[in-house]
Amino acid sequence: MRVDNSAVADVAPLSADYTFFGGIYRDVSLVALDPLSVRMDDFGGPGVYLTQRLVTAEAAQVDVVTKAHNASGGSRSVRVRTVLSDARGREVSRVVSPPASISTDLGVSQRLSLSRPHRWQGTADPHL
Repeated sequence: MRVDNSAVADVAPLSADYTFFGGIYRDVSLVALDPLSVRMDDFGGPGVYLTQRLVTAEAAQVDVVTKAHNASGGSRSVRVRTVLSDARGREVSRVVSPPASISTDLGVSQRLSLSRPHRWQGTADPHL
């Protein structure tokens, strides 16, 4: 990949004092996706959304909505697997959706349950 900031006659501004804009002035990331992937451009959102439904010392429930996009040009069969890991990377909950057919867009709702969640307790235990 290559970037060129040469002047182009029909692209303004061509000259300026302190308001001259142009070129790359922030970090750039190139994200390469499979034609069948999570929708990373969901109106500025990440394509995966979590909502906590129940949180007690004994149990917690988290609803997960995953938005998938298929740009392969044909219908595909998919399963969405959601895995929740703790701070050490150990799996604490997992759910797999039943197979679904996707031609362009698909939204999958899942509910994860976990026992004895480690909850955030302010400055006494700032666990996230």
